[in-house]
Amino acid sequence: MCLVGRNGYAQSLSTVQQALYYENYQKANQLAAEQVLQKIGIGKSLFWQSFAALETGDSALIRLNIDRAQSNLTPGPKWDPYLSVIPVFYYIFQNQGDKAKKLSDSVLKATDFKDPEFIQSIAALMVSHPNHQAQYALNVLERIPLKKRNTAFYYQIQGDAYRRLIQGGNAVTAYQKAIQLQPDFAKAYTSIARIYQTQANHALAIQWLEKAIEQDSLYGPAYFELFYSSYYSQPSKAKEYLEKFVALSELSLAQLYMQMDFYFMQRQYKDAIDVAEQILSRRNLQIAPRVHKLKAYAFAALKDSTAALKNMETYFYVQSEPELIAKDYQFYSKLLLSQKETDRSVLSATNEKALLYAADFIDSANAYHALLQLAIQEKKNDDVIGYAEKLGALTGGNMAAIDLYHWGMAYYQKEMYHQSDSVFTLYTKRYPNEVYGWLWKARSLSHEPDQMYEAATIYAYKMVIELGEKQLSRFENVVIQSHGYVGAYYANFLKNYDEALKHFQAILKIDPLHYDAQQYVDLLLEWTR
Repeated sequence: MCLVGRNGYAQSLSTVQQALYYENYQKANQLAAEQVLQKIGIGKSLFWQSFAALETGDSALIRLNIDRAQSNLTPGPKWDPYLSVIPVFYYIFQNQGDKAKKLSDSVLKATDFKDPEFIQSIAALMVSHPNHQAQYALNVLERIPLKKRNTAFYYQIQGDAYRRLIQGGNAVTAYQKAIQLQPDFAKAYTSIARIYQTQANHALAIQWLEKAIEQDSLYGPAYFELFYSSYYSQPSKAKEYLEKFVALSELSLAQLYMQMDFYFMQRQYKDAIDVAEQILSRRNLQIAPRVHKLKAYAFAALKDSTAALKNMETYFYVQSEPELIAKDYQFYSKLLLSQKETDRSVLSATNEKALLYAADFIDSANAYHALLQLAIQEKKNDDVIGYAEKLGALTGGNMAAIDLYHWGMAYYQKEMYHQSDSVFTLYTKRYPNEVYGWLWKARSLSHEPDQMYEAATIYAYKMVIELGEKQLSRFENVVIQSHGYVGAYYANFLKNYDEALKHFQAILKIDPLHYDAQQYVDLLLEWTR
């Protein structure tokens, strides 16, 4: 909420209202409190202090001011309308618009609408909060005679009312009238810029913001809007605006959060940690748990996993359960793995937590994958099978080759060959050009007692040969083994000695000194003569 510009304030309004104009609400609160103690304009002081409280959501102070107003309210000639309307702040805060309008109407009628400043103050109150009564504010402003609508304050409030009603054109017109009356009225320039920001016209918004600081270089809110406008597009410029805003504004908790988040987004992790420490040093305030999490991620980026772990542990302790998410447990799991000594039970429990708080398909898949990797490392075949089955069911078998391999091998090592064949069949379908899928499919099938599987076994071994010979230096041994299995099958079961001979000769071509292959070749040559 803006009241009056830098040059015009001294003639008409108090220092409290000047602080409100610059959106320094703590300062406005303190100045008003001092004036109340000194019994200087108690009604206006409590009114504008309540205004600051409404802006910051301090309902307790508003309720206290209602009691103070009642104790200072006197009937007769000394009656102060400002004291009478203090409850309106609470009604607005509680979204009780009808009560707010009813009391305001009563007090305004008692003043016979003869005090333009008081009318403007009521209208300002009615548009200051999201629970606004903007149309009422416009109606009230109309009660001021045309000749007395001669302040920038009047048109600022009118513009704010139109803006609340999403009438951007009317709002801009009102703000421009405020500027005509008082060219240094930086708030009006900034208000116009905010309208253009909502219309995604950032270039025009920046022009108006630059005009604002040309007229009043001390107007902090304009620097904040410039910071916001250049947050992603011009980070170095955004940092410059942020520093100016900080220098001109109150060091509020919200401001510190803003600095912390900006530095983190720009990967200035040390600066982000420093600001986070400033936030945490305010022990008398309720600090958002995410500060600990941001510190953890920043320390991790700086390769300090120990500090990152400590901050994540604090975060889990102070954060409420509904706010916990899977990705943070996945992050914590990675931090645990980075340590030289890690309690595997803690690691497993962390991955289970990630699964518990999974919000979507990706979270669930990542959690199962982490649990699967842990089971693989610990060589717990039953767990490997269990988690792989769940991951497979979740992804429709859309798994990495290495995960399919370990899944199939877990079955194979448990001598569950039919199941291992099923997994390696899936492997070969997803990765048909990978040797290992065909190799372990063949080996799984070779353990099946029923001869009906022999044809499939031979086919799989032939695929190993075909694919392996393309990378023979890597797969020499498995190609030789596969030729041996196929050659022996042709010789011993199909009695096709010519075909068998080809496979053992292929082995000798790869390894001329292979003793067993040479023995088979000699024998087969005798049989085929």
